[in-house]
Amino acid sequence: MKDGKIKIEVNGEELEYDLIADFEDEESSRHYFLYTDNEKDEDGELNIYGSYIEEDNESLNPIESDEEWDKIDKVLDELIEAESSEESEDEDEDEELDTITLLDDDGNPKEYELLLNFQSEENNNFYIVYTDNESDEEGNLNMYALRYDDENYYAVNDEELEMIDDKINSILNEE
Repeated sequence: MKDGKIKIEVNGEELEYDLIADFEDEESSRHYFLYTDNEKDEDGELNIYGSYIEEDNESLNPIESDEEWDKIDKVLDELIEAESSEESEDEDEDEELDTITLLDDDGNPKEYELLLNFQSEENNNFYIVYTDNESDEEGNLNMYALRYDDENYYAVNDEELEMIDDKINSILNEE
């Protein structure tokens, strides 16, 4: 796993997925991973998959029980709630930067600076663009994007990423 990606072997073929979140469950000593192929199911919902690694075993295991999915839903709800309460706190203090809290690659909550929050005129979806205020090897600011609704955050696909890039460029050209 690196750079928000996870590689998983499926039917003998190694496939790369976008990592949505990962976290440690202390009760079960399992490390959970949520990831997507950025494809949609027949209902138009983003495919989200889950797997776990047990403390004493390095192989990924699929999440199959409703109990485990309920646990995962609870963790994601807590992250969304924490992000929502931070946004309302940030609205009260004009001098502070808008931030969002997401899980980092180690499954720990991490604050990111919110750069842009908008609804697309093309597809009516809501998007956020955020940064960890770190730069890559070439000195470019690391920026990330997610699509969201009232309950969840989703990895963006290449088409959405291109639309977001166009939106950022149009804002920069206005200034």
